Amino acid sequence: PRPGASWLRRQSVDVGETPQDLKDLVNGQRVGGEVDDVLLSRGWSQGKSEEQGSDVYSYWSQGSRCVVVHFNASRHVESIANAMESSCK
Repeated sequence: PRPGASWLRRQSVDVGETPQDLKDLVNGQRVGGEVDDVLLSRGWSQGKSEEQGSDVYSYWSQGSRCVVVHFNASRHVESIANAMESSCK
């Protein structure tokens, strides 16, 4: 590989993976707005939310980072996954 290729790989986001710094919120005790409060306190900004049946998908950004938080019917966090930056626009 050409020089710098490993640096570029390290900079890319693994879409669909849970970011290390947010793993503590998945399957935790916090619900709905409590999760929002934690994300806000960590410097994330809330974007759009989408409902699919009884589940809610909420998009959050922090700089060029974008994640989607999946809340289940009881408003617990089912998953948090990296998303394409364009999803948070």
